[in-house]
Amino acid sequence: MSPIRDWRTPATVAASVIAAKGLAFVREAVVASELGISASSDAYYLAFALPTVLYNLLALPFSLWVTARLTVPAPGRGESGATLYRRALLLVSGLGTVLTLGVVATAAMLVATYAPGLEGNRLAEAVSVTRIGALAIPALGIQAVTNGKLFGQRRFTVAYGWLALSGLVGLAVVIELTRKYGAAGAVLGFVAAGWTAALGGLFAARRTVDGGRSAPEAGALPEFGPGVVYRACVMQVFFQGSLLLLYAFGSGLPPGELAASLFGSKVQTAVYETVVVTAGVLVYPRIAHLLQTRDHMAVRRTMMQALNWLLPATAGLVVLLITCRGEIVSLIYQRKAFDDRAARLVASALLGYAPGIVGLTLVEIFHRTMVLRGRLEGYLVVFSGALMLNWLCCHFLVPVFGVLGLTLSSSVGVLTAGTGLVTYASRRLESMDTRQMVLLVIRTSAAGGVTLAALTALHALVSMGPSALGQIITVAGSGVMGVTILTLALLALGHRWQVPARVKG
Repeated sequence: MSPIRDWRTPATVAASVIAAKGLAFVREAVVASELGISASSDAYYLAFALPTVLYNLLALPFSLWVTARLTVPAPGRGESGATLYRRALLLVSGLGTVLTLGVVATAAMLVATYAPGLEGNRLAEAVSVTRIGALAIPALGIQAVTNGKLFGQRRFTVAYGWLALSGLVGLAVVIELTRKYGAAGAVLGFVAAGWTAALGGLFAARRTVDGGRSAPEAGALPEFGPGVVYRACVMQVFFQGSLLLLYAFGSGLPPGELAASLFGSKVQTAVYETVVVTAGVLVYPRIAHLLQTRDHMAVRRTMMQALNWLLPATAGLVVLLITCRGEIVSLIYQRKAFDDRAARLVASALLGYAPGIVGLTLVEIFHRTMVLRGRLEGYLVVFSGALMLNWLCCHFLVPVFGVLGLTLSSSVGVLTAGTGLVTYASRRLESMDTRQMVLLVIRTSAAGGVTLAALTALHALVSMGPSALGQIITVAGSGVMGVTILTLALLALGHRWQVPARVKG
């Protein structure tokens, strides 16, 4: 495969991801401009609680399994990939419908359980919009499984193209309905986006495409079994448990401060999903194939080549989010109902969330291997410990620091999970080069620290004014300076960028 074609797919996927996540992000900015920091914006985010938790706990692990199973044909098995896909699709569709009915019937009890700080009209509005948000549950399940098939066939652009279209539909609905119906209209935009992506995925995945991999040779590892799902579920229990901790402790803050935390999380999520998750999606089929054929050294090279540029990139983004958080929040959110106090709260939330992006990077890349190669007990130790530390931090920091304590606790939890997963991988993977990984982390941390100190000093000295143009110049200039300083610091510390492995078709 030529170098041009090597980069064509990642470039196209990156453009599709930016479009899809960008439209979803604009949708949140529109909601912020209409609802501000209020009880209604709290209700808007609480409406996503159950659909998000159920999607990540039940549907996403199936998506990983479907991708792994369809990447490499399993020898000697009567069940075809098409049969596996249909069964997974029927399972998530049926279960999603049952769960939707259950959530609609018990919404009042459920919301009072995971958001105990809500009372009166604030609780009533959250319950009402939660019933609307539940309508997206089957769509999210269908979307996860169809994307699993598309990713297994390396049809990344098709999958993200439909996600981009769903973002456009969701944005149009939010613009049209939020002004009239408040939080209920905004949640309907979320539901419309979910069903657009689900139906589009069904259409795109209706035909079988050769993934380009041959069946494993004799003596290869057994096919990936249900353990993939179980381990993926453990990780998702951690993430959804962390989200429920956010709701539980955030609901006890003054009205609107929970929403401020979640508006801040959208900036972190945009960076994470656009850069980190996309990299994970691109390397996962290759890792699955290499593990199936016992090429452990190639697995190590693939992981390290991804982390070699991804870890410095996310460190640079963290530095930029910290130094320019005020300008970033103002540019994105400060419209109409979003006032100076709201902007300060969201900027504080972003400060707490930013360090967690590095932890998310470690979790994302190492999970792509360990979900196939690890063991359930190792996952339980790593993620239960991280969730417990998250709870402890919330317990002690939220009463003192409010929004900042809430979001910083989340970052502590995910950094602990990332560190734990790296440690577990060093013991579990025969080919893991611990020294190389430690050196990469030390170099990146040192270069990030130098860049943060330099940008903080420059930011304090140079101000382009409060206008939108001045803020854009500040963020763009800081970004350019940050890339320059970080690159020079990494080179001085001996870092060398590696060429990504060529994916054979």
